[in-house]
Amino acid sequence: MRRSLLSLLSVAWLACVMSPASVAAQSPWLVPRSDQAVHLEILKPSFDDGPDFTFTTLALFLSGRLAVGENVVLVAEVPFANVGVGDGFEESESAVGNIYLGAEFRGTDSPVFGEFGVRLPTTKDADYFDDLFMLMDVVDRWEAFLHEIVSLHAGFNYRYSGPTGLDVGFRIAPVLWIDVGDALVDPVELFALYGAHVGYDAANLALRGGFSGRALITEGDADLGERTLHQFVLAASYGLGRWWPGVQIHLPLDDDLTEVLDLVFGLSLTVQLP
Repeated sequence: MRRSLLSLLSVAWLACVMSPASVAAQSPWLVPRSDQAVHLEILKPSFDDGPDFTFTTLALFLSGRLAVGENVVLVAEVPFANVGVGDGFEESESAVGNIYLGAEFRGTDSPVFGEFGVRLPTTKDADYFDDLFMLMDVVDRWEAFLHEIVSLHAGFNYRYSGPTGLDVGFRIAPVLWIDVGDALVDPVELFALYGAHVGYDAANLALRGGFSGRALITEGDADLGERTLHQFVLAASYGLGRWWPGVQIHLPLDDDLTEVLDLVFGLSLTVQLP
């Protein structure tokens, strides 16, 4: 990419704000209390300015985890997004995003685990709002709504859960974009995703706070600030038997990103499987 991540976001946003006539990408913040579970997330962005977006402007992420033996967990995710504009320019558009298929690998009773997965290029080119779909979860899952991009994910994770309920973890994960159409200037781009959290787990309560970030590695001409995005996240879940409803708040930390987004509010539901 010849422009910074934040420049790309700004251009996408201005295209929607300044041209109203043209209007007529598994979350690390879920609480995987079980290696056998189904998760549903609803993320609703609050934009700083621009058109009058409808209440149904949001993203859904449906995912599942299935243990295979003692040391392998299969993971799958299907994203969906809808963007609607009122304010006299009545238009809406929906898209199924790029499906994620992957696996986690860990040793018995080990706090360290690895992950590997791929997002398949299943999303179609949108007519109006493809640039806005990516804003639904731009730091952690930008790849979920990119057209004609295959993304390969690998990751190293550490998570400590203490007897008092303390939960601490960090993650670093390279992500490789492969252009299978004509979406990028360069055919391949490499990113690094990273983050850390601290939390508290009780019998029926889980709290998390932390940050996550994304850095574009294959861009030597831009400084670090132009190649990175960061957010602060608060998450909480409450257990009702096998059902764990939860809430999330994503707060962007970069100045240019805060010009686009005030915050992203999320609701989640985890259902533990027997």
